[in-house]
Amino acid sequence: MHLLKRPLPWLIVILLLAGPALAVIPVASAQLTGIRSQTESLLPDAKNAVQVATDPAGDTEFWPLGQAGENRLDGTTDIVSLSLAETEDRFLISVEHRDYDALSNNLQSGHFFGWYYCWLRFQVNSDDRWHYASSIWIDTDGPDDMEFMADGYMVERDGDRGEGTYFGMLPVALVDDHVEIVFDKTVMRVGEDGRPLRVGDKLTDFDLGCYRYTIFFENRDRMEGAGEGSGVYKVTLAGGTDAVTATYVDEDGDSTNRGLTLPAGTSKKAPVLLKNLKDSKLIVNLTARVVDADGKTAPGWKAIAAPNMEVPGAGEQQATVVVTPPEDAAHRASATLVVEVRPLGGTGSVQVKRPLFVSIAPTPEDNVLKFHSNPYVRYCSGICISGTDYMPIETAPVQFVMNLLDDDPVFGNEATEPHPLRMTGFWYDMMAFLDVPLSKALRIDESGTYVLTLGATTEVERPLVFHARLMVGYDDALLAEGSTETTVGASGTVELKMTPNANTLDVEAGDRMALFVRVEEVNPVPKTIFTSGTGPSIKWDPAASNLALPLLPIDEDAFDLTDGSALPTVQLRNGTEREAYVNPEKPFSYDLRLVNEGVKSDKLTIQATGNDPAWGLRIEPGTRFALDPGRAAPFSVLVTAPAGVEEGAVLIINLTATSDNDDRVSTTFTLRAIATDLQVDEKGYTPPPPEEHVDPLDDEERTSPAPVAPLMVVGVLGLAAVGRRRK
Repeated sequence: MHLLKRPLPWLIVILLLAGPALAVIPVASAQLTGIRSQTESLLPDAKNAVQVATDPAGDTEFWPLGQAGENRLDGTTDIVSLSLAETEDRFLISVEHRDYDALSNNLQSGHFFGWYYCWLRFQVNSDDRWHYASSIWIDTDGPDDMEFMADGYMVERDGDRGEGTYFGMLPVALVDDHVEIVFDKTVMRVGEDGRPLRVGDKLTDFDLGCYRYTIFFENRDRMEGAGEGSGVYKVTLAGGTDAVTATYVDEDGDSTNRGLTLPAGTSKKAPVLLKNLKDSKLIVNLTARVVDADGKTAPGWKAIAAPNMEVPGAGEQQATVVVTPPEDAAHRASATLVVEVRPLGGTGSVQVKRPLFVSIAPTPEDNVLKFHSNPYVRYCSGICISGTDYMPIETAPVQFVMNLLDDDPVFGNEATEPHPLRMTGFWYDMMAFLDVPLSKALRIDESGTYVLTLGATTEVERPLVFHARLMVGYDDALLAEGSTETTVGASGTVELKMTPNANTLDVEAGDRMALFVRVEEVNPVPKTIFTSGTGPSIKWDPAASNLALPLLPIDEDAFDLTDGSALPTVQLRNGTEREAYVNPEKPFSYDLRLVNEGVKSDKLTIQATGNDPAWGLRIEPGTRFALDPGRAAPFSVLVTAPAGVEEGAVLIINLTATSDNDDRVSTTFTLRAIATDLQVDEKGYTPPPPEEHVDPLDDEERTSPAPVAPLMVVGVLGLAAVGRRRK
């Protein structure tokens, strides 16, 4: 079974079966479509070209039924050379075919689907080997109706797919006699410090290769050049800098490779961690932009970053880039955030890129996911020819996608043909994926129930048992599972209820859910050689299927953004977490920083509110600071639980930072303190070191921790919060 014939959906299957893998993988191929010129090169200014492999004679063997042998191909599949060239920010791979004439051979000979898989592997002054790969495929009904799509991912550290990084849509060009594919140097990380490529770097253990497939009778060729241990490619045009590195991080400051999902018209933060590689203080210039698949400015998208940031010597500073998609952005709209960091007074710069996706997120008021059919998963009917992209129907599960849309413009609601249940192979008969990662976090109601409704019918009425598992797709966390026995006939639906897993009550933004359903006969009919181990036929109807999620309201950091002149942000300092356990009457200090990430000097004010007036709360050393753009003021929030507080009681602290420049701008940041009688380390307030200290503007007299204002919208949470999944 050739899973990679339709690589995108099946990569998700592999991901969910094998554990954590790629970071972000869109399901809808229509979102990646980009019709390119067939005659225009992507990189006319590319230099340092090297032909790494050649086979001018070509392979001529042709096996019409896809039998064993490497050279199952005809002229349109036969690769005759591979070449590599570069610009300052890209590598260009050129794949030349024998008898290749602007795709005419592919179209005229009935090769309606073609697929490439190209890779680039190398070392740079390290024991680690870096692996970059791209999947490119063509689907066409003729020269005027062609989809040409590409996606890429990075597999780091000696092929460890667990550290895979999806890096978005790759440009591809169909030139007169070859195909051009690019890898973006700016997303490549090498060496132990994860730095970008630089001029003079030698790519050793260098290995460039490509597969070429055409699906009709599965013709295939593979070519690989400069094999392991022998290949070297010297970088001559790479950008980069020795002064600073930049990495996207999540809200807790941990490095992240995931794309960023956003609701339409809603601003969201994309923090970038800047690391100063020099011993002296560094001031860096930041520019942020959002681009489309062609590298051009994405219409309607906005990205704002403070123009300059100060990074302490041999230290780190977090810069917050704010991204806003258009108000009218459709579900699954995509783009790429590009942030360039340039040290002032130095040479070179470093770029970081992050895929952006628009998605509609479930809420307690809108919590029902609808099912839609997936036209990009094909099954054969009748006789299946080995090696085609059609998978035998008895070995492939039915696939659907889930989202909140009633009518999906990409995925329809067509019911499947009668589909035999399998008694062997994969454990599931049907699966459904959330089509785009969540743009907002979810909090599951532990006392609630997941309600799965399935449109499932059979021609002959019979009792069946349905088993369901709901997972978080990127880390295989089990959200819920359950089963039900019911009689299924020619009409009606099946309802299955699942109890939430008490260890997985938080689903983070950026996660994707996956549902798996297996069906068994209560009294199975004995199988014969003619039934191939399959059970009775069942028909799945997405229009009659849905999944209701038991959701609670959740507090999220929020902010308003106008023209970027004002942007106060609150960040955790090193070693500080948002959530902490505290003992009654013992103070605990959260160490944070207030940063002016607007484009003008500003006076910023911090306020703190909590949901229980019995708890003590104060801010040190002050609540108001004057900051230039990019400057930060360290401060601490000191909290004290009262005597006799209930075990597991939670104080939710909302910090609000406001601007003098623009009274419409505010930022909120949420902390949580959980009371416990188990002894935990006391952590009092410690003033920041003198080199980081910033004098506050206010000189109010502060006494011991005092009661704080109540938050009417948040109640005291129970001990169940302690068991929520935290990453």
